[in-house]
Amino acid sequence: MSNIMNFNLAKEFSENPFGRYKSDGPYSGEEFRDDYLKSLLDECKKNNETLNIYIDDVPIGISSSFLSESFGGLVTKKYFSSDELLNSLLIIKSEDKSYITEIYTYIREASA
Repeated sequence: MSNIMNFNLAKEFSENPFGRYKSDGPYSGEEFRDDYLKSLLDECKKNNETLNIYIDDVPIGISSSFLSESFGGLVTKKYFSSDELLNSLLIIKSEDKSYITEIYTYIREASA
């Protein structure tokens, strides 16, 4: 894939992403997945693009429930296969790289 679409989580979704489900409050993983991430990835797939998600600007820690529901949920809901996601999604974090590993682990585990 040669074309790139960029998305900054803090600036384009929320500086305070939190929770798994919409019932947990605003800016949940479910909301991010269903209202943003799925359509961005659909567009990238259609245009043969890679989606770069920047998570550096989130000032607080991002909960595992948010990450699992957002990214792993794409696979468990059968929106995408784990291979499709791993080939079309790039998580960018300049410092604490553990989030990147965590997200890719949720994607892989969701297909098991």
